[in-house]
Amino acid sequence: MKRIAIFHIGMLLIAFSAFSIEPYSKDTTAFVNVNVIPMTGEAVLQNQTVIIENGVIDEIGPAESVKIPRRTTEIDASEKYLIPGLIDLHAHLFAGRKGNPQLLNLYLSQGVTSILNLRGGKGMLRLGEQIDSGEIIAPEIYQGSPIQGNISPTPATYKEGAAAVRQFKKEGYDFIKNYNYITAEGYRGIVETAAELNMPMIGHTVREVGFEGVLSAKQHFAHMEEIIYGAFRDELDESCIPEVTQKVKDAGVSVVATLTVFHNILRQLDDLEQVLSDPGVEHIPPVMADTWAPERNEYTNSPDLEKFENMVTPMYGFLQKLTAAFHDAGIPVLMGTDACVTGTVPGHSAHDELVELTNCGFSNYDALAAATSKAAIFLNANDLGTIQPGKRADLILLNANPLEDITNSRDIQGIMTRGLYHKQSDIQAELETYP
Repeated sequence: MKRIAIFHIGMLLIAFSAFSIEPYSKDTTAFVNVNVIPMTGEAVLQNQTVIIENGVIDEIGPAESVKIPRRTTEIDASEKYLIPGLIDLHAHLFAGRKGNPQLLNLYLSQGVTSILNLRGGKGMLRLGEQIDSGEIIAPEIYQGSPIQGNISPTPATYKEGAAAVRQFKKEGYDFIKNYNYITAEGYRGIVETAAELNMPMIGHTVREVGFEGVLSAKQHFAHMEEIIYGAFRDELDESCIPEVTQKVKDAGVSVVATLTVFHNILRQLDDLEQVLSDPGVEHIPPVMADTWAPERNEYTNSPDLEKFENMVTPMYGFLQKLTAAFHDAGIPVLMGTDACVTGTVPGHSAHDELVELTNCGFSNYDALAAATSKAAIFLNANDLGTIQPGKRADLILLNANPLEDITNSRDIQGIMTRGLYHKQSDIQAELETYP
């Protein structure tokens, strides 16, 4: 269910007054004299002109030879870098309907132009209707189903599992999201029906079928840490990493790393006040901010804080080694952040995750690919992930080259979604209007 979202139309006269293109306009736009990182290979195409028409990339070529059509809005991009919009493959929009536009705006402000929402529900479908109608404009949303097996062992039977998948397909979800507590028979119903209906599955290691059962089902992993819970249990034995790596590779599944959210747990245990001063925290909705604060923080108020800290501290280093091994083996390790979980700020977390991946041995290019071209392949989104004629114009204009320094991905001049260019300063101004 492909979506576009954010900025209430009622605010457009204010929020978009300085933008060069009206929402959903068919005006032609050109980035002139820009350095393009197309993500079709590790290269920079220097001094290019990129023509955007009807929300789609129409032409790319040397600035001196590309003819700019009449009545084109020109964006002087000299000495700047154009990359595809980022894709966060593990997002949650659970701050309530009133908070979702603010969350989506946070994603957009950091160049995240597509997300995979892994907490589906009727409210998300209603939001999708608003998005489809053009009432709000923002990153495209791919929808995961309501979480299966979140608390109790449900679905409990084959019939219930199969019925759930058929209903989710009918309602328009893109992925089945599986959690820990599904019975073996319920999971079999989900797996066989999802294969029949060509619905990919993503989620946790379902405890009753175990690591091997999830691999056999061809379910993708929503967290790297779920590999640990399924394959390593209570013992972090590095000598087992090659065997586990080969099993995952043979299964042909992808893994969304979500290292940032795990790292942020440790950071909160060490210095919560520092985490609460991270960029973007000031813009999260109040309903979320209240649960992040010291008096209600789920991590710092753990019933047995010392035991919890002793468990998660060694796991972070192990996760890094496992991520490196998977990447070296050619397993698709993709960018996702579990954004909106306590301490993990939507949008900003994507850039944190790029750094996490490079800390695991990814080249800057490979880290970007995990968030662009490879993420698009995972979504089966042929119009996303690279800068090529015919692709959708979801783009980020940067002030510096991220292939030289991955942290340059944060230095954003502007963002384009479906051919609509947003100055970074205007998006930030919109964020300031929220309480």
